[in-house]
Amino acid sequence: MFHNKLLEKPLTPAIVWFRLQLSLENLGMDTDNRVLNPNPHGSIGTQEIEQFEARLPHRLPQDYRDYLLQNNGGDFEKRCFVSKNNAEITHSVSQLFSLFRGPENARLETHWSLSEYYDLQELSHLTKEYLVFGVTGTGDLFLLGLGRGDVLIYLHDHVEHTPIEGPGGAIIPLACSFSEFVSNMVSEEVFLQRADEIEPGFTARLKRLKKESGMWD
Repeated sequence: MFHNKLLEKPLTPAIVWFRLQLSLENLGMDTDNRVLNPNPHGSIGTQEIEQFEARLPHRLPQDYRDYLLQNNGGDFEKRCFVSKNNAEITHSVSQLFSLFRGPENARLETHWSLSEYYDLQELSHLTKEYLVFGVTGTGDLFLLGLGRGDVLIYLHDHVEHTPIEGPGGAIIPLACSFSEFVSNMVSEEVFLQRADEIEPGFTARLKRLKKESGMWD
């Protein structure tokens, strides 16, 4: 993640994102986001999804269900995301969890509960409506709103954001659905290339900040 106040004469990510979108549209680029490695640890069926859903307060959103059935933990080609609701911050997907397959540290059935992932038991009445489906490189969590289907992010060490108050963290909305979340992502290479064209030296400043602060996804 980066905050524009840490850069020298920065172009804010909000403006970069807007111009990036215009740049992609003007170039007529294909914005489909394909999965690079479907089912990296093995595929699952509907019965296994229903088995997992029995532990949840709501059925999984259909678009995320489809992702598990077809790709189950596969990585998307484009993994860089800028929140439209909080464009000062950019996130990238480090790991998408797989169901009943793969290493324990990347299993959906083990890590889906936000209250257990970060020991937020005192807030379980608030966090039970969220499902953790992925993680950033800095330990922030991608969430699905169960019963709604929206996508959010849990910033585990930020207290300046709301809507939920908690020990050292906050939840911020990202997209209205899993499908929208996926389609709105771009590759890191494309994002940085376009950002550098808009603001010369932008990528160099980001790399320097990454090296000095360690605050990057």
